[in-house]
Amino acid sequence: MQRLSDGDGNPEQFGTWLRKCREVCGLTRKQLAELADMSQLGLRDVELLRYSPIFAQRRRLVAALASVAPELAATAPTEKS
Repeated sequence: MQRLSDGDGNPEQFGTWLRKCREVCGLTRKQLAELADMSQLGLRDVELLRYSPIFAQRRRLVAALASVAPELAATAPTEKS
């Protein structure tokens, strides 16, 4: 994972979206982290806007949510939003 920056993408929007979707799905951080093959601490840091996931991690997180709620995954912020 990389530190937040003023660079491309909007990690704040992604982290906030991710937390809200996880809560709507009724998933714990542990459950979503396991589905996305990442650590609970890494997921926590993304949700708390401490780190921005790299592209591959974003894809795994969105795919993990899609496995539970496809309609939410379709609303994921894009890399440039």
